[in-house]
Amino acid sequence: MGRDLLKYQGIKPILAMLAVLTVIQGAAIIAMARYLATAITTLFHGDPWSDALFDLSLFAGAYLVRHFLNVWKRKIVYDYAAKTGTLMREQLLSKLFLLGPRFTSAEGTGKVVTMVMEGVADFRRYLELFLPKLMNMSIIPVMILIYVFIEDRTSGTILILTLPILILFFNYDWAGDEEAGGSTV
Repeated sequence: MGRDLLKYQGIKPILAMLAVLTVIQGAAIIAMARYLATAITTLFHGDPWSDALFDLSLFAGAYLVRHFLNVWKRKIVYDYAAKTGTLMREQLLSKLFLLGPRFTSAEGTGKVVTMVMEGVADFRRYLELFLPKLMNMSIIPVMILIYVFIEDRTSGTILILTLPILILFFNYDWAGDEEAGGSTV
């Protein structure tokens, strides 16, 4: 399903809108980290709360922006998934009508009903979960890496060097359950 994602009707404007909102959300995440770190550093040095209040208010503003954008993105994707799911169900029912009752009886009525009802619902859930995560995982880490490189090249280099190690640890089965087919969740 992932390879055919760009073939769905109306997906490109949705992805473009999600990308723009994700860039703004990434900027809010970076602002949150920056202002919270500045406020904590101010307080750590023993300065009064009033000195950290401005940075804390900027952190709170960035926090609200981030979560507002998250809700907005979910709404956009929910509406698109609902519209696409309805269209897909209509096309599927039209195709079943054209194929006739022989196809339905050959495939099994239960199988066809399950495909129409649960298959489309699963597709909608897939879109609702996958599209925001796709944008978040493809844009925000790159933004954070660029920001870290701008602030400190050594830290940026360390991030780049440790990324393959993180991927290796994510894929390594520490409990040895891989042969048994179990998971280590």
